[in-house]
Amino acid sequence: MTPASASGQACPICRETGQEGLFESVDYLTGQSFAVARCARCGTARTLFPHPEEEIGRYYGDTYYGREGRRFLGTLEWLVRLFRRGRVRAVLRLHPGPGRVLDVGCGRGLILRRLRSLGWDCYGTELSADLAQLLRESGVEVFAGALEEWGLPQASFDVILLWHSLEHQFEPARVLAEVRRLLKPGGRLLLEVPNLGSRQARLAGSRWFHLDVPRHLLHFSRPTLAALLCGQGFEILRWSTWSLEQGPFGLAQSLLNRMCASPNLLYGLMKGHGPAEPTRRRISGPRRALDLGLTIVLAAPVVALALGAEAVAALAGRGGVLSIVARKVEVP
Repeated sequence: MTPASASGQACPICRETGQEGLFESVDYLTGQSFAVARCARCGTARTLFPHPEEEIGRYYGDTYYGREGRRFLGTLEWLVRLFRRGRVRAVLRLHPGPGRVLDVGCGRGLILRRLRSLGWDCYGTELSADLAQLLRESGVEVFAGALEEWGLPQASFDVILLWHSLEHQFEPARVLAEVRRLLKPGGRLLLEVPNLGSRQARLAGSRWFHLDVPRHLLHFSRPTLAALLCGQGFEILRWSTWSLEQGPFGLAQSLLNRMCASPNLLYGLMKGHGPAEPTRRRISGPRRALDLGLTIVLAAPVVALALGAEAVAALAGRGGVLSIVARKVEVP
């Protein structure tokens, strides 16, 4: 697929080809620019990916997933694991006893490993074959591929997680249709995605941290996500736009992105490296040094400011994420 044909590709939600260009955003890992457009019919925003689907894998890698089971430095890794335990508690609130859980896009499997230790029957999907194999060796059943290709039996899960996963899908409606098929009667879907309708997204524009092009292929607002879920036979039980894990940092890094030429520099430092090599080639040494100094000096006050500002935004329903609990609508 060429860039020209990408600009006319159909919306994966409603198949409309008409679109409104929003902006171009730079991938902080490769330095490549990708256009983001909004569908003229359903309003869903998407990254125009001018390559065959199978090439998306090259935009992931060690820098994205982390190495040797760790993604962040020291105390930050402990904090990430603490947040994952919060997700585990969210699962347990919906289904207190051990059950069957599926995590679509399970990453390093921290949620599944914890639930398995509590007696749950755990399954996951992951794009990375190497990561999937590592998780299988730990006792978690993981499929390296698309969920709908796995062939799991109908009505077999109590809880299904799409936690910062749906935005990575080329065909989200197909994924949700399979999720609905796999949920037991009374089962629950837990879903969270970045919120394009948030205040931080509007403030940062093309430099919003949670755009993460091209890995984030879709960019949802509350109306577009609600329309997609309802169209696929789900009833939304609960909404939230607050996430202590994702919201304040997303705003803080976005504010720093507005000040610095080097994108996501604080995020890179948290993972133990500076700007990716494409950024180093594109931005002069003195400018990179200035960006590094600004990030180190301003990180603490910007994060503190972001924490308060994001809490206020979430109270108004404009926080940086969209979190939902949903169930499938039973057909009489």
